[in-house]
Amino acid sequence: MKWPTRGKAGRFARLPALCAVAMLCAGLAVGAEGSAPGPREPVIGSGPDVPYRTVHRDDIPILQTIVIPRSENYTIDDHVIVDGYFYTFTVHCPHGTYQVVSVRNLIKLCHEIDVLEHFRKEEHGSHFAAGVGESVKNVGKGAVNVVRHPGVAIKKVGHGLGRFGRLLASPFREDKPVLASDGTDRSLLGRGPAGGERRLLAYELGLDVYTYNPNVQELLNSVARSRLAGKLPVGATIFALPGGSVFTLSLTPMGHDQSTEELIRDKGPFELRRELAIRYERQFGLEYGPEKAPLTKLLDNPNYSPREQAYLYRYLLDLREVDGVERAVEFLGAVSSPEKAGIVSTQVELLSLLHKRAKPMAQFVPVRNTLGARSRDGTLCLVISIDTVRFWSDVITSLKLSIQAAREAGAERIEFWSTGDIDQKSVEASRSMGVAVHQNILENPLFRRPREPDVARGRR
Repeated sequence: MKWPTRGKAGRFARLPALCAVAMLCAGLAVGAEGSAPGPREPVIGSGPDVPYRTVHRDDIPILQTIVIPRSENYTIDDHVIVDGYFYTFTVHCPHGTYQVVSVRNLIKLCHEIDVLEHFRKEEHGSHFAAGVGESVKNVGKGAVNVVRHPGVAIKKVGHGLGRFGRLLASPFREDKPVLASDGTDRSLLGRGPAGGERRLLAYELGLDVYTYNPNVQELLNSVARSRLAGKLPVGATIFALPGGSVFTLSLTPMGHDQSTEELIRDKGPFELRRELAIRYERQFGLEYGPEKAPLTKLLDNPNYSPREQAYLYRYLLDLREVDGVERAVEFLGAVSSPEKAGIVSTQVELLSLLHKRAKPMAQFVPVRNTLGARSRDGTLCLVISIDTVRFWSDVITSLKLSIQAAREAGAERIEFWSTGDIDQKSVEASRSMGVAVHQNILENPLFRRPREPDVARGRR
């Protein structure tokens, strides 16, 4: 095995784009309070036959399954835009107005707002230094405009990190970071001497240190700076969130793994990549180092955040009995944008859950931009992490490609497992082509149980 060195760690492949079955899954977008959304940008692959409409949030089936706690800190607009395969929600809170695409990102955002608002309230009169969190307290006063893409948000925060980031992080960079396709550095907040404090704080508060939310980034940066300056005890916990959930960063309870959270907390981006390379070699016999090796392309892909990389390994470990892991890693390494990285990460989470609790898998089968698998009973299973499907031309294209892949893999049947609802026309088209459809799968109790204790925890 070849270790990631200064030269190797910076070699990020420029990879071909994937066709999109699940459309643009943008991250967080934030604006000043009272700002009105600008003209909507079309999703990738949109056209005249793409469904585009507004629905009431009470009519969204997946929201009846996933519990988003009621909170005095935010309100979600009743009217929700559906564009392609995902919902766009508008969320109002005292420090601003957010627009967020997809139910999964909505869950994460609501928790982030709770953390920010608790901090804004608890900071006053506490033992914190007067300067801590000023940027967070002042959010919502016209300093930030509505943005449509997460890359814009993180670029704005880059100016906020400014001198502090360049001053402290640069001596610890193992090599020059390579940016994701949207122009962002997805490992930024995990690096440098303040990176350890930011990761620790994110762990304490159930946040993603690699979030796109600029307000959370400012919070983590401000508190980490104060800890390093001695204004706060190192490792001090800010506050306890009442009723907080540790599952806010995954779509399912099983998607959360404590040992993986600790790994993300304890390892900076470079050390984490090195550790994952060791584990992939030990568990799967995959080698990091050769430029075109599947594992090198995956671990060096800048479109994944270090958090997503760590969890991809965890989910593939859950699927370790399945043949063709090198083919799966090659598929994952070809992801061409942060949006698609988020989509396929959720797919692997759901596929691992399906394998562990419902349909044991035998062989990985990538189909278009979905990592599927053939089950031991001869069924090609394709798990799609979308909010909704409305019939349009791409549905037929996906069905035809799935049928072809099933034949090549020797599968006798095809099943689509969808987190969202699927309209009747799409269901009927699927059945007419011999494809079974399972929708709103998160309603199934199998998908709602937490992860069982890992008997192998602590072993490498």
